[in-house]
Amino acid sequence: MKFLLNKAAKWISTHEIHILSTGIVLTTLILSAACFWKYSIFAYNGFDLAYFNQVFWNSLQGRFFSQSIHPHLSLGDHAELLIPLLLPFYAIVRDPRSLLILQAAVLAIAAAPLYLLAKRRLGNRSRAPLLLALAYLASPLVHNIAFDEFHILPFAVPFLFAAALAYDRGRKIEFVFWAIAAMLCREDVPLVIGAFGLLAWVEKRSRFWRFAPLVIGAAWFFAAMRLVSHYAPEGGYKFMVYYSWLGSSFGDMFVNALRHPLAVIAHVTTFPNLWMLVGFGMPMLFIPYLRPRRLILAIGPLAQIMLGAPGGGAIIIETHYASLFLPALFIAAIDGVGVAAVIGRKLHLHKEILGTIFTVSAIYSAVILGPWLAIAGRMLSPDKDRLIAAAAHEAIAHIPAKASVAASYRLLPQLSSRDHLTSLHYVFLGVTQFGAAAYQPPADRIVAFDSEDLLTYRAQFLKTAWTRPHYDGGYGRLQRMIGAPIFSRDAFTVFDRDLPAKFENVPDRKPASASLYGGRIILETWTDVTPYSLDLTMRWSSSAPPEIEPAMRLTLKNEKNETVLARDYGFANAPISIRDLADGPAVSHLSLPIAMIPAGRYAAEIELAEEDAILTLSDTIVRNVTRRESWGSATVFQFTRR
Repeated sequence: MKFLLNKAAKWISTHEIHILSTGIVLTTLILSAACFWKYSIFAYNGFDLAYFNQVFWNSLQGRFFSQSIHPHLSLGDHAELLIPLLLPFYAIVRDPRSLLILQAAVLAIAAAPLYLLAKRRLGNRSRAPLLLALAYLASPLVHNIAFDEFHILPFAVPFLFAAALAYDRGRKIEFVFWAIAAMLCREDVPLVIGAFGLLAWVEKRSRFWRFAPLVIGAAWFFAAMRLVSHYAPEGGYKFMVYYSWLGSSFGDMFVNALRHPLAVIAHVTTFPNLWMLVGFGMPMLFIPYLRPRRLILAIGPLAQIMLGAPGGGAIIIETHYASLFLPALFIAAIDGVGVAAVIGRKLHLHKEILGTIFTVSAIYSAVILGPWLAIAGRMLSPDKDRLIAAAAHEAIAHIPAKASVAASYRLLPQLSSRDHLTSLHYVFLGVTQFGAAAYQPPADRIVAFDSEDLLTYRAQFLKTAWTRPHYDGGYGRLQRMIGAPIFSRDAFTVFDRDLPAKFENVPDRKPASASLYGGRIILETWTDVTPYSLDLTMRWSSSAPPEIEPAMRLTLKNEKNETVLARDYGFANAPISIRDLADGPAVSHLSLPIAMIPAGRYAAEIELAEEDAILTLSDTIVRNVTRRESWGSATVFQFTRR
C-alpha cells in the first residue's frame, strides 16, 4: 500500500501542470454548464447580466458604455474600464452566455498565478501549492461568483494574484502592470493595491514597495471616483448612500468614525459579519487565519463591506462581492500552511492525513456553501422550471428583434441584445436607483410582463427604506405603461403599446362564480381546455376591496385530491391592484400549459392569500414566504385530460 501511495505521489509531482490545467478546464466547463442551465430556465432574475450584456452589445455598435436600464452610461455606476478590452472575446458570439463563459474562464485561470506564488513560497518539493490551487478551483466563493450573475469585478482576481506574484519576486514594472490591469476592473480594486504598500511596511520592504502601491492605489481611486461622479446624473458616487450613516463625504465619514468609535464597533461587530468571516475561512479549514499577516490585503474590502449600511453576511459569500477577498484569503493560506504543518506534527498527524482533512473540508464547503445543493434540488424537480421556461420562450418569440422593450426581471437577459431595454421595476417605482430622481417612463413599444414580479415587488420594496414610499403608486404607473395584449401564457403577458388597449370582453356564456375573503371579493370564471392548456378568463369585483395586495395561487388536484401542480401569481395575473376593484370589475386572463401533466380527472382551484415574504439568495433570488393567511379558495373548473 505504501508503495502505491509513493508511486501516486511521484506521478502527481511530475504531472502537476497537467493536473492544474485539467482542473482549470474542467472548472470552466462545469461552471459554464451550470450557468447555461440557469440561463435556460430563466433564473437570472436580477438585472446585472442583462445590464452588462447591453453594455457590451452597445459598445460593439460604437456606443461605448451605453445601456438603458439606468438612465446614464455605465461609467456613472462603476469605473469598469476593462470592458473595451473584453469586446473582442464577446464579439465571437454576441450573447449573454458568452459573458458567463468568459467570467467562468477568468475565475478558473486565476488558479495559475496562485499556484506559481505558492510554488515560490513553499518550494518545488511541496505538494501544497497544487493542493491550494485545486482548493481555489473547488472554492464555493469562486462557484458562487460565477453562478450569481455577471460582473466585471471578478476579472480583477487573476490580475491581483499576478500582482502578488510580482510583489513577491520584487519585480516593480511587472507589479505596476498587473496592478493597473486589476484597477481597470472597478474603482474599489485600488483598495487592495494600496494594501500592498501596508504589507510592505509590515514586511520591511524597500521604499518603492512601501510607497508606490499606496500612491498608485490612492491616485487611481480618486481619479476613478471623479470619473464615476462625472457620468452619474446625481453628480456624485451614488453608492455613498450605503455609508450615509457616517456622513455625507469622505472627510465627514473619517472624522465621525474617530469621534464615535463605539458606534462604529457596534455597527461592525454583528452576527452577519461574524458569519461572513467564518464562511471565508471554512473552505480552507481556517488556515488563512493561522498566519494572518497577508490578510492585510483584505482590509479595504472588509471596511467597504462592514461599514456599509447592509453590512456583511451570507450575501457576500454568495455573490461577486467576495471577489476582492479571494487574493487575501489564498495568499494568507500559503503562509498558513507552515503553521498548519507544525500543529499537525504536535498532534502526531502525518502530512497525508492533513492533506486529506483539508481536501474533505474543501469539498464539504463547496457543497454546503456553494450553489450545488440548490441546483441539484431544482434539477430533481424540473417541472415548474420547464413550465416557466416554455412560457417565457413563447413570450420572447412574440417580441420583434429590434423593438424597444420594457421587461420584467426574468425576461431581461434574453432581451438585452438591443439598443433600448427598460426594467419594469423602475417603471413601478417611478424613481431612479436610491430614489435619487424621478424616473421618466420610456417610450418602449413592447412591454413584456411577468405577474410574479408583483409578488417580488411587495417582498422587495416594502422592506427597503428608499423604495417603501414609492410602492403605493406602482400599479397605476404599470397600467399607464401597457397597451393591448398580444400574447399571454402562464405568468407572462406581452403588450404592444402601438395597439390601443381594448375593453376586456368576456365569453357569451354563463360563468362559474365564487366568493372569497368572506364574500367581499366575487370571482367569475370562464374556462376553455385544449390538449395543451387550461385557459381562464377571470372577472373580479368587490364593493369594499381590502388594502393589502394578495397573492393568487392556481392549483391542479387529481382525483385523489393530491396537488399535481401549484403556481403563484400576482393578483389576477395582471398589473391590477385589488384596490382598483373599488372603481368597478376587472377582467384578466391566465393560460396554464398542461401538456406535462398525466392523463386523468382534475380540479382547478384558485386561492387568494395575504403573504409576508423576504427575498433570499440561493441559486437565484428566491421569494421565501414567512407568513401566509388564506383568504379562501374556490374550485373554478373540473376537466379530464386524455
